[in-house]
Amino acid sequence: MAPIANLANTMEANAAASLQAVQKLGQPVGNGDGNGKENADDNTEGNGDNTGGAPMTLATFFKVHPPSYRGSTNPTEAANWFQAMERTLQAQHVPHNQYVEFSAYQLWEEAQHWWQADCHLLQLQNADVPWDVFQIAFYKKYFPESSWEAKKMELIQASLRNSVGSLGCVRVPRRPVRVGSVSSIKVA
Repeated sequence: MAPIANLANTMEANAAASLQAVQKLGQPVGNGDGNGKENADDNTEGNGDNTGGAPMTLATFFKVHPPSYRGSTNPTEAANWFQAMERTLQAQHVPHNQYVEFSAYQLWEEAQHWWQADCHLLQLQNADVPWDVFQIAFYKKYFPESSWEAKKMELIQASLRNSVGSLGCVRVPRRPVRVGSVSSIKVA
């Protein structure tokens, strides 16, 4: 009878430990001691160090309604989404090693299909894709070189227009215009 009692006690202890582990999964990161008080040493979210460490759950991240991206042909939309997503990840103190995973969940429709295909090409030896590699792949797809050049030219032209106007350049007067028999000079 003793071996059966020991087995029952072991199973009960394992069940209690499993239940405790499941309950901790639903708690915010940093409740390492189980009493609801955060321990600053355990919590990479709270101390600004988001280079790794304790993972954040997607459920917690989704509560802030992060931006989504469907794969627009407008390069400005792509750049705006990427910057907004990066700000959201930083503001929520998501560890860097989860940036790509969380961002990938916000890619929908065409963008999701692109990433699923590209991700398989980028993953080497089942290693996670680093954030900078994701960024390069994303911009290469949704903000091509031709768009960069067009945007650069647009900014240069705007800069030139602003600098010429702000220098107070002398404007060349227009040639005289004849009104009836009287000649008048209009200055622009």
